[in-house]
Amino acid sequence: MRPIINTVIEDSKSRLNGYVMLLNFKYNNLCVKAEGAALLGVDVRVDGTVMDLEKTATVMQPRDDQFLVIPNDPYLVEPIIKGIFEMHPEFKMEMKFLDEDIKDPSTRHMLYTMPEVNKDRRDLLVQAVDSLYDETKVQLELTANKDRINLINDLRGLPAEEIKEVEEAMDEAYNQYKDMAEKIHEEKVKEIEEGYERYLENHPEEQWEPAPRKSSPKPQPSASPSAAPSKGTQSSTPPEDEEEQSDYDVKKGFRMY
Repeated sequence: MRPIINTVIEDSKSRLNGYVMLLNFKYNNLCVKAEGAALLGVDVRVDGTVMDLEKTATVMQPRDDQFLVIPNDPYLVEPIIKGIFEMHPEFKMEMKFLDEDIKDPSTRHMLYTMPEVNKDRRDLLVQAVDSLYDETKVQLELTANKDRINLINDLRGLPAEEIKEVEEAMDEAYNQYKDMAEKIHEEKVKEIEEGYERYLENHPEEQWEPAPRKSSPKPQPSASPSAAPSKGTQSSTPPEDEEEQSDYDVKKGFRMY
């Protein structure tokens, strides 16, 4: 294959790879586990200067669902807290001290725990990852088709065998990144389901949801006049219970980019 054609194909692969990496980045910010990539976008603002979190603190993971953030200097505590909250308001924060008995302010550091995956959050996360995956599939297909058409148009006049080789190479590239996106999606859904299973293990009372109540049947009119209710007597059916509404705030549950 001609070098110029290889260059065009590699450019197309780079664009396809960009969509897959963006999908993975967005998934990392829908936190079930403490993913280091979730903190990459945190801005720490100090006296008008914006710094990355990694330049202002040491970050560790005591558990797979926790970040321990140790500021490099005590004056950075509040700016770091604000920066992380702006990016991930769903994280649960605890203020810690080097010595919990003394509580010296100069030793303050923050422990962030990922929120539990209850049923509401599980449903929202699955809906979000499915939506992002569908969006990525469309972007991959549109990009691959556009690049393929443009390249084939530029190859007019070349032997049919060479054009076919180029088409096969373009199809191979598209299928490669489509499969990568599918695998990333499957792994994220599995992670969410495992988080929900852990939640149910810790909250066994929620494993069995009560069946919805049924309203009492309306009384049927009797064919016999003697069976009719006496004057002034009324027959009524209890109103159905209103469906319980979730107080989970979609907009505050997690942040999208």
